Amino acid sequence: MLDNIKNKNISFKEPNLEKYIDNYIDKLHLSSDIKYGINTSDIIVITIGTSIKNGMPLMDNLWNLIDEILNCSIKNKLFIFKTTLPLNTIEKIKNIFEENTDLTADKDFYISFCPERVVEGKIIEELKSLPKVIGGIGPISTELTKNFIKPLGGKIIIVKNPQTAEFIKLMDNSFRITLFGFSNDLTYISSKNDIDIYEAIDAANENYSRNNIPYPSCGVGGYCLTKDPYYLEQSFHDYGIERGFFSTWFYARESCNHKIEYITKIISNTLESKNIPIKQANVLICGITYKENIDDTRDSHGLLYAKNLFKEGAKIQIWDPYANKENIDYKIIREKERAFIDQDLAFFTVKHDTFLELRKKDNFEKILKLMRNKIIIDGWGIFNDYKFNKDIEYIQV
Repeated sequence: MLDNIKNKNISFKEPNLEKYIDNYIDKLHLSSDIKYGINTSDIIVITIGTSIKNGMPLMDNLWNLIDEILNCSIKNKLFIFKTTLPLNTIEKIKNIFEENTDLTADKDFYISFCPERVVEGKIIEELKSLPKVIGGIGPISTELTKNFIKPLGGKIIIVKNPQTAEFIKLMDNSFRITLFGFSNDLTYISSKNDIDIYEAIDAANENYSRNNIPYPSCGVGGYCLTKDPYYLEQSFHDYGIERGFFSTWFYARESCNHKIEYITKIISNTLESKNIPIKQANVLICGITYKENIDDTRDSHGLLYAKNLFKEGAKIQIWDPYANKENIDYKIIREKERAFIDQDLAFFTVKHDTFLELRKKDNFEKILKLMRNKIIIDGWGIFNDYKFNKDIEYIQV
C-alpha cells in the first residue's frame, strides 16, 4: 500500500484526490514502522478500521495498535482518534495509558475523539465544509485538537467529553438506518395493497416540512451503516433486556438485512414462474458497490445477492462500471452491450449514474433484446416511469 501511494497509484477513486497526491506526495514521509512514526511525531491521527461479527464489535486491530503505542514514547503527544468506536473506548484507552506509564492524561499526554463524518465520493469537499465534532479528555486535549483541525474548514463543535463525540458518530448512522428501515418496511404493506410506494412517499413529503421520508431500496450496505447501529446497540443492550425489546435502530438494521432474503426469494420465484430453473439461470447483478458512483464494495448488498443466488445454483455475472475488481469472485463486465448477452434476469441494486442514463437512451431496448429471457428487477425504482415493451417482465421491489 505504501509503495502504491509513493508511486501515486491509488486503489480507490475520489474526486480531486489525484491533484492532492500530486501536490503533496513529496512532502509526505511514509513508513510502516509504527514506533518510528509515533516517536518522531507530535500529533498522531488514528483511523484504523474496526469491524463487527454476529452483531458484536471486533476491536482487535485497535487494541493491538494500543499495545504497540505503549512501546513508544507518548509524553507530550496528541492522539486524535477518528475510528468509529463503541461508547467509552477513549476513556478505556486513557486509563490504559495512565496505568502503563507514570504519565497523567491532559497533562503529560493528550487524547481526543473527532469522528469522521464524510461520505465516499465527496470526501475532500466535505472535509472542507462539514462541522467537526471534538471531544477531548480534558480542556488542553480539546484545544490542541481544535487548533489542528480548524484549518480544514467547517464549524468546530466542542462537546464536553470523548464519549459524547463517540455517541454522536454512532447516532449519525443509526439515525439514517432507522429512516431506511422504516421505508423498507413500508414496502411490505404497499406491495400487498396496490400502492406505488414512490408515489405515496412523494405525496407524503411534498410541501410538508415535517416529512422527509426516504425512498426504500433493495438493501442498505456499506462499512458504517452496517456496523454503527450494532455498536450503538451494545450500549443499549441492557436496557433492551430490561424492557423486553431492543432499540428502534437495531430492528431497522435487521429489517434492512432481511430485505436481502426477501428479494432473493422474489427473484427465485420469478424465475420459477417463467419455467427457468435457478440452476440454469443466467443472472446479471447490475451494481456491487454499496452506494452509487463509488468503487467501494465493502459490505455491499449487491455482493450478498450475488452470493445468495450463486448458492442456489445461478450463474452470476456483474455489470458495474465503477466497482474495484479486487477480491471479487464473479466476472465483472464494464460494457453494457456485453453484459446483457444471454442473461435471463438483470437486477439493478444501486443508482449509478450510468444506470440512470439508461432511462433516456433509445438503445436500452436494443440492449435488452440481447437477453435470453427479459426480466428486469429494479431495486431502486430507477425505471419507475420507464415504458418497457410488453415482452419485458419488469418488477419493482
